[in-house]
Amino acid sequence: AAAIRERLRAGDLQVGDRVIVTIISDAVHRDTVVVRSGRSLELMGMITVPVTGVLRSELHDRVSTEVLNSLQPHFMCDYDVTQSIGRRYRRQDEVGTPYCVTIDFETLNDRAVTVRDRDTTAQVRVPIAELTQHFWNLTAAS
Repeated sequence: AAAIRERLRAGDLQVGDRVIVTIISDAVHRDTVVVRSGRSLELMGMITVPVTGVLRSELHDRVSTEVLNSLQPHFMCDYDVTQSIGRRYRRQDEVGTPYCVTIDFETLNDRAVTVRDRDTTAQVRVPIAELTQHFWNLTAAS
């Protein structure tokens, strides 16, 4: 990455290279995290939307797959059902994922999922049909 930045500053990149660098840099989410030692680290990762479920059942898995399939054409997605929900949130926080989608007990009744914001830990219910637009609005605002 440093070599590409240096070549970009020096003007050594061709037009096609500049387009690729622009696309990649627009897709990368930058965040600064302060670790236990007090040092701050800059994390860079692709913006991803992890989809996770509270309960492993055939119905919940079917809804999880539906949500995942609706988001994957637009965003880098991950599907995680290992360990407890708190540990999954923490794991996503550590790698710099800004939001998490949770398929929970209410999802089967109201066809809405819980979207958790990493920075504020606020959780909002979003209808599955509006989920893609919800994330487009969030990424446009940041």
